[in-house]
Amino acid sequence: MNAFQSYAVQFVAGNDPKPRTQNFRAASPAHAYQKCLQKNPDVAKFLGAFLEGKMAGGNFGSISYPGVSTARVEAEPVPETKETTFPFWDSCLGQRRLP
Repeated sequence: MNAFQSYAVQFVAGNDPKPRTQNFRAASPAHAYQKCLQKNPDVAKFLGAFLEGKMAGGNFGSISYPGVSTARVEAEPVPETKETTFPFWDSCLGQRRLP
C-alpha cells in the first residue's frame, strides 16, 4: 500500500502577491508543507493545501487543509556558566569522625 498522496499546496512567495500552487507527493499535509518549504525557502505565507480524489479520470471529492504558520524562531545563544566556590565551605562540613 502506498501511503503517499498528491497534495496541492497554495502559497505566496516572497514579494510576489500572486498565489502559487504546486503539487507534492507526501504522507500528510504537514509533510507536503515541509517539502514546499524546502523547495521554496522564500515562502512568505501558506494559504492552504488540498487533496482531490479521482475515479475513472474525474474528480469525486476534495479535502481542504488550512494554512500553517511560517514563522521562524531563531535560537538564542547559550548563557555562559561560571563555577562559584566558597572558601568557607570546608569549615561548614565539619570534621565528623566515624566510630
